[in-house]
Amino acid sequence: MSARRTIALATSASWPELSPDDAALIPALRDGGFDAEPVIWSDASIDWSRYALVVVRSCWDYHLRVAEFDAWIERVARLTTLVNPPSLLRWNLHKSYLLGLASEGVRIPASQLVRNVVIKPAVSASAYETRYFADDLLVQEFVSEIATAGEWSLLFFDGAFSHAVVKRPRSGDFRVQEELGGSATPAEPSSAMLDYARFVLERAPSMPVYARVDLVERAAGITLMELELIEPSLFLRGDRERTDRFAAALLRQLR
Repeated sequence: MSARRTIALATSASWPELSPDDAALIPALRDGGFDAEPVIWSDASIDWSRYALVVVRSCWDYHLRVAEFDAWIERVARLTTLVNPPSLLRWNLHKSYLLGLASEGVRIPASQLVRNVVIKPAVSASAYETRYFADDLLVQEFVSEIATAGEWSLLFFDGAFSHAVVKRPRSGDFRVQEELGGSATPAEPSSAMLDYARFVLERAPSMPVYARVDLVERAAGITLMELELIEPSLFLRGDRERTDRFAAALLRQLR
């Protein structure tokens, strides 16, 4: 196949062969008539114009190199089609997007964006646990329901619901990420949760090609924790139907 019949699955140097989820895309895209290969986003030697499509996937170091990643988005977008689109990637880079969604009626945990702050325990001495932060911080209330009911992740491709998982932290923790001991179990969301996820998506600047909507059920109502549009785990889990739905959404960008 010619280079322009190849799709780049952008990844990081720590994941040169992609995550298992993302690697499963390669045979699915091949069945759709396109070769696909992992490409390290920060590799300055790459000619991105070779690719018919560049898909942001396991770029799990972008938050450590934000200016470089932002410049990479601009460069790649000039040369080929980038997914998700550059405007959405940039909008989703800074967690102030949550405050923007809140202004559109989306329920989020009580949150405040602060800068140049010192955080310390209210009772402490000798600068115990005292930290200075020069960069922006998003300070949020603690959502205890994550430890009890779990956090839902609903996956959408081209605005259509695909599948969902419930994520729970390990005992004694509040973080649900699997690399930190959390778990993710396939589950069917309620109609109310599905409707709320769609409500959130409709308030993004444009409809993403892929999106993960992280929600928690609370007494105050279903609450958005994150709308992940850059490099979220999509929990494909080797499921060919899920993978094919994602691959089909990507291939539609080439028509």
